Amino acid sequence: MNTRKVKIKCIDGSTLRGKINIGAKSTRLSDWFYLNKDQFITVFEATLEGETDQVLILNKDNIIWVMPIEE
Repeated sequence: MNTRKVKIKCIDGSTLRGKINIGAKSTRLSDWFYLNKDQFITVFEATLEGETDQVLILNKDNIIWVMPIEE
C-alpha cells in the first residue's frame, strides 16, 4: 500500500485529516487525483469532528482542496 497523509476541506466547511492509498503507480498526490477516475475516495485513519480512526468514503464533488501532510 502506498499511502499519503492528507488534510481535506469539504464544501460544507468541514476539514478532515487521514490517509489515502494512492496505489503503486502514483508517486504524487496530484497525479493520483487527476488519473483516478473513481468518483469516491476512501480516507482511513480519519479524524472528523472529534471522531478518530474512522473510515470515510468521500465523493470527490464535495472536496474544495486537498493538502498533503508531510510525515
